[in-house]
Amino acid sequence: MTSPERPLGTIALVTGATGFLGQSLVRRLVGQGAVVRCLLRATSSAEPLLASLSPDERPRIQIVRFHGRTSDLAAALEGCSVVYHVAAALRGSAAVLCRANVSFTRQLFAAALATPIKRIVLVSSMGVYATEALPAGGTLDEGCSLDPHPERRDSYTLSKILQERLAWEAHEDHDLPVVVVRPGVIYGPGREIPVTRLGLPIGRWILWVVGRRAMPYCYVENCADGVALAGLVEGIEGQAFNLIDDESPSATEIFETNRRMGLRFRRLPITYSLMLALAALLSRWHEHSRGQVPLVLTPYRVQAIWKRLNYPNDKAKRTLSWSPKVSTAVALEATLRHALARVSQ
Repeated sequence: MTSPERPLGTIALVTGATGFLGQSLVRRLVGQGAVVRCLLRATSSAEPLLASLSPDERPRIQIVRFHGRTSDLAAALEGCSVVYHVAAALRGSAAVLCRANVSFTRQLFAAALATPIKRIVLVSSMGVYATEALPAGGTLDEGCSLDPHPERRDSYTLSKILQERLAWEAHEDHDLPVVVVRPGVIYGPGREIPVTRLGLPIGRWILWVVGRRAMPYCYVENCADGVALAGLVEGIEGQAFNLIDDESPSATEIFETNRRMGLRFRRLPITYSLMLALAALLSRWHEHSRGQVPLVLTPYRVQAIWKRLNYPNDKAKRTLSWSPKVSTAVALEATLRHALARVSQ
């Protein structure tokens, strides 16, 4: 396997090109000399993306609009050699998320099967793994299985697991050249640093799960580098790669950066075992009330999010020749500076 210095073909199609990760990926590909075709929904504005590029780079951007038709996808795919499927809805009901993340993916894959596409890179999530089956202190790597009970997870994770199932079925049954990338928690300038890995936010409070544990975070520019490489390296079809920074930010660093950004959470420390007990109590209360009490926390979710695990990134480093170029200290500072600049405007 080799890591070429330029993309596999002359045109790379990017879905979700105006999103947080999508914009970083487009800049990465354009800077590498690729022509990037951006598939945008009818209501999406391309102006922020174009404004982030230099005058010399903008001519290498092509905009194609998606109105829900198969013909739109056929036009977008024409002449492309690699597709980066980054688009994803993050919020909404299970029906909304599955329609956006699963149904569109099925439509995209079906259209791609009618073309001589060389590679489809699906950006998934590290949340798809069956972490409940791992012991505390265990290793979560690409050899771990997908969660067999996605219905027990949140709606977003459910949609990503179903999306991945589509990808693997298309690869195994129809030889679709799929590569899956599973980033950790993505953060960077323009996005708040998520605190859900620290504990359970409740209004201005957070049930802070105490104890030392790795935080599977990935700075957006580091993530974009890894996603780009997944479309370039030859001979890796049918594989998945986790993207996590070398240096996991500590819980204190994440909390302090959020505090300086103006997010004033008040911490209520709780041990992992007590969080599990609380989740079990809430689950029984929900069942006893016949659904009248919302099911805000379950033991399954506690184990999926806050169990102490190790998150190696050596497969992406070894196979993709990827390395996180931006350190955690620099990444946190850049995120903070951007947030403070927006507040002062």
